[in-house]
Amino acid sequence: MVRTTRQGRSRYRLRLVPVLLAGLLALGAVVASPGLASADSYHPDLRLADELRGDLQAYLQARSQAEHASAVGLSVSLPGRASSIDVSAGTMRWAVRVR
Repeated sequence: MVRTTRQGRSRYRLRLVPVLLAGLLALGAVVASPGLASADSYHPDLRLADELRGDLQAYLQARSQAEHASAVGLSVSLPGRASSIDVSAGTMRWAVRVR
């Protein structure tokens, strides 16, 4: 039986904050970007997904060791859209300590 403590849940929530902030910042940057309106740009959802994936890769590169994570994922639901934008980033590296 696994028991979680308030302190454990608080740490988990604190770990999510940077990922969520990165997603929100990327969303704001993409929405405010004038490049979305140009005729030669590709579909806005693909562009947003690429931006979010880049943010996740940067987050994973910066925090994977401290967070003990080898992958992260993010799902963004926008108002008026039937489907969400789902992205993920990961590495094939695991830090295993042999004692």
